[in-house]
Amino acid sequence: MTAPGSKVPRMLLIGLDGADWRVMKPLMEKGQLPTLARLAAEGVRGDLLSFEPLASPLVWTSIATGKVPEKHGIKDFFATQSAIKAKRIWDIVRQQRPEAKIGLYKYLFTWPPERGLAFVVPGWTARSPETVPAHLRFIKEIEMAGLPSTNTALMHYLDVGLRGLIHGMRVSTLTRCALVALYQRLLKPSNVELHYRKQLLEALIAGDIYSRLMRKQRLDFSASIYAGLDGISHHYWKYYEPHLFRDVSPREKRRYGDVVARCYRAADRMVGRLMQSVGRETNVIVASDHGFRASKDCWMKRQLNVGLLLQRLGIDDRVYVSIILDKVHLRLRAGSRAERSELVEMLRGIEYRDSRESFLEVDLGSDDASIGIRPRQIVDQGDNPSIRMLGGEVRLQELLIEKAEISGTHDPTGILIMRGPAVNRGADIGVVSVLDLTPTMLVLMNLAVGRDMDGRVLSETIEPEFLRRHPIRYVDSYEESAHPGPEPAEIEERLVAESIVGERLRGLGYIE
Repeated sequence: MTAPGSKVPRMLLIGLDGADWRVMKPLMEKGQLPTLARLAAEGVRGDLLSFEPLASPLVWTSIATGKVPEKHGIKDFFATQSAIKAKRIWDIVRQQRPEAKIGLYKYLFTWPPERGLAFVVPGWTARSPETVPAHLRFIKEIEMAGLPSTNTALMHYLDVGLRGLIHGMRVSTLTRCALVALYQRLLKPSNVELHYRKQLLEALIAGDIYSRLMRKQRLDFSASIYAGLDGISHHYWKYYEPHLFRDVSPREKRRYGDVVARCYRAADRMVGRLMQSVGRETNVIVASDHGFRASKDCWMKRQLNVGLLLQRLGIDDRVYVSIILDKVHLRLRAGSRAERSELVEMLRGIEYRDSRESFLEVDLGSDDASIGIRPRQIVDQGDNPSIRMLGGEVRLQELLIEKAEISGTHDPTGILIMRGPAVNRGADIGVVSVLDLTPTMLVLMNLAVGRDMDGRVLSETIEPEFLRRHPIRYVDSYEESAHPGPEPAEIEERLVAESIVGERLRGLGYIE
């Protein structure tokens, strides 16, 4: 489906999870994001609109497929790529151009890594440290050790560090890793002191290793995600906009007020290293799956203790739990899916004692294994507010977590920057959809667009002469061949129970 005799442009997709223009614009104006500012000035920029729920697994898979979650099959954080029902852009490139060199660096749901690609370093939902080729395993070992962990042996650090040096990690980066390891091991700092240091290291490692991989491989297509901005924004937004919160002390403002900006600056330096690796003959897209804003919802100040609620209801062993913004997603385990109607009735029966108002909004998911719940309100009703459930009463205070662990929440509008030989220059394209990226990237690579994709080609971003030489072409679908279905439920349960994904989600504040 490639036009005969046409030159194939290269493509690089850089995902900055959670990046927001409201942070980037002031930093650009101060000259603190020189690489991103230059890319925006030399190409096009716009607002990238996401969809509900604003969950990274769903959105990043839609960005890679051009299709809504109902079509691509990813529903939550616990899936693997075997659950994806639609071809991602690199699957299409590989199908249409078997000789193309493709590299993936920490894109979500690339575990287990596929053979036949130039390299695959799976994203943070990976359940084990396998990579392609195997010698890149040290990257995942660093990540899974917690960058680094007090439980990791010093000899393991030394081994991983030496492998890192061999494969492109700078001495300065390795030194920073060692300093953070000593800091954590000796001083045992709090999470607020440690978390941002780990995210800054992640940007350094990606800048070193990923840029070297691209220099060596000369890839036709590559995609990556840097998740640091998302994690930092969740935990440190209250220090970035302290005037919106009443509990930020002057000391905290001084100590952590620059953390969000520091992470953006680290991301900019990482992108700069990547730009040096690909050259100007590559079309580059920098995108985020959503933006960020301060959370003003009561649930962030007094969050529902979901684990305790489910325990009191006696159903904690029947569901997996994930929290996205203020909505709790319950996914029934394999042996409990026939009981969904019973559980829904139980949840809808919970009410405030005095007002008799329902305590929860209960929504049915898109399949027979999902239930969504959200507190209608977390407010005091009288001097001793209580909740009625299962014929008894529970004090509201017992079902709440008072400490606000997360102060930043997802906003539907993210960022889009495009720059390259086939991209228009100096245009602000306004608001476009995350679903538009794959159709547009296919055109920029002179490949046909699937008519069953839900996005459109952003033709306004493409240089007219390129479109004249490479008109937009369509095929009905790229889904002719059978795609592997979801994992059997019993295998999924076992893998989730054994995986590191739960701990990572707890660290981000997504699950109980």
